[in-house]
Amino acid sequence: MPKFNIDDYELVKDRIPLFYERFPDGRIITQIFSEDDGHVTIIASLFEDEAQQGRNNARATGGCRDGPGGHSYA
Repeated sequence: MPKFNIDDYELVKDRIPLFYERFPDGRIITQIFSEDDGHVTIIASLFEDEAQQGRNNARATGGCRDGPGGHSYA
């Protein structure tokens, strides 16, 4: 399995426009999965278009748990 290299990391704010550039009819759906003790877990699903969303067949999904002070635990 490849190792994570922080130098190759692109911020979400930079990745979102690239997604819509590649998939102009795409959709990014985020949902709060859980909240407890000051933490929140969020799930994101990416769909190429409305039809793919209608089939609930996401191109990709991901989750992240954020804690106090903006600390993320992906």
